[in-house]
Amino acid sequence: MQIDAIYHTSIVLDGTEYFFGRGIQQAAPGSTHHGQPMETINLGRTDLPLDMISEYMESLAETYHESV
Repeated sequence: MQIDAIYHTSIVLDGTEYFFGRGIQQAAPGSTHHGQPMETINLGRTDLPLDMISEYMESLAETYHESV
């Protein structure tokens, strides 16, 4: 059996890619260990300020983290 891909979902906001991997992670878009995306989908835009987005992502990291 051959596996063609192991899929990874993330979101890019203001030039930062957010994804889950041992907790909420962030990286430059397309630079994760998963490599370049096979497909990207434009979900639109937001007018939320970056500090509000960062605060929200930090709150998610408190809940979604690596289990020990």
